[in-house]
Amino acid sequence: MCEGKFCQLPPPFSLKKEPSVPYTLQIIIQSAAPPPKGDPNGAYVHIFKHVYLHRNKVSASECVQMCWSNPLRFDWGNQPRVALMALNFMLDKMGGKQVRFWLIKPKYEKKVSLDQQAREDGYKFIREFGPRTNNRNQFMEWTYEQINTPGGKIEGWSEGKVKEAPRNHMRGRQNAKTLDYWPFTFKSFTTRFFDKVLVKMLPAMRQHEEDATVWARYSSAHFEQGASRHACNNPYDRAEDDKAFAQMKTSKIWEISHHNFVKLITPSFSAVDEVEDMDAIMARTHYIVITDNGMYYRVAATTKTSINFIPWGNEPKDLLGQSQVEIFKAYKLNPHGHQLPPSYHEYCARSQEVPIGAFSMVKMPPQEVRPSLLSEEALRVRVKKEKVTHAF
Repeated sequence: MCEGKFCQLPPPFSLKKEPSVPYTLQIIIQSAAPPPKGDPNGAYVHIFKHVYLHRNKVSASECVQMCWSNPLRFDWGNQPRVALMALNFMLDKMGGKQVRFWLIKPKYEKKVSLDQQAREDGYKFIREFGPRTNNRNQFMEWTYEQINTPGGKIEGWSEGKVKEAPRNHMRGRQNAKTLDYWPFTFKSFTTRFFDKVLVKMLPAMRQHEEDATVWARYSSAHFEQGASRHACNNPYDRAEDDKAFAQMKTSKIWEISHHNFVKLITPSFSAVDEVEDMDAIMARTHYIVITDNGMYYRVAATTKTSINFIPWGNEPKDLLGQSQVEIFKAYKLNPHGHQLPPSYHEYCARSQEVPIGAFSMVKMPPQEVRPSLLSEEALRVRVKKEKVTHAF
């Protein structure tokens, strides 16, 4: 009955004939004395059923066909609100076993508030057992089940507040890993990736100018204004990469033409058919393409200049420094119980300054300083000048 499936009740609890309109059924069961010809030792009950048709109108004959026994009709008179209250009051006084959907309550009833311990237990229950994703409507289904579970930790809680809690936890896992439990900072990257790639891309993350050609292609390129997206594990043309790497290795010019770069990333954009759509995507997307031979990087722009390339050489094929490899392994084994590196907070403070300085167009010092040809002591030595007293 809680699910509203009244037609599945067995007789005589169900209606003799289902009405053609939606309805709600209330049942009251009272103990009754044995009838004149009944078994004195038997158990008999009176079953009173209140059928509410939700303001729908049906004929009197159809109403009679619904009943197993004596049909009754309520006359609401000129004051239906008061009469409805009187009906509910009458049902309350009937006693017995009741299945009710409406009760009479005081107009100003004092709300029962939770104590601090009950609230803390409820918050902990949501954190530990709440859904982690909402791709299949888990938030609503889990919330509705838990707030209606008798004796549950969050029984009777507001549905909106409970649904907001897992949504906030999910948003925190997506956006605040660096400050919450992500052990890596900008210092964790290799120097070549940070100095050559990341520092160049950060200032372009916040642009204020508008290009009419680019804005006009947003809808066809499936972008929203001001949106920020990233993609991982995208396919690329390996044959084109090997061909370009062989040419760059021969010429010692580590860059690839714009046309060949588009051919390289075409497998990731198989759904883009128009050249103008691809230009719109290239105009507002930063690219870091990691291949077996090296790393291509391109800052979003409308120009079609050559794209820079960094070969792996003899160094490991990784964006994290060698000192971070063990930290990464420990994090993968236990993401929520790992120990932060000793210098994490120092590097974290620097990592927060990097984007601020980049957005303010302040030149950031490189992580790695290249050695100069002369030492500092040699640069301080002055060249001796001969004193000339006579000129010939």
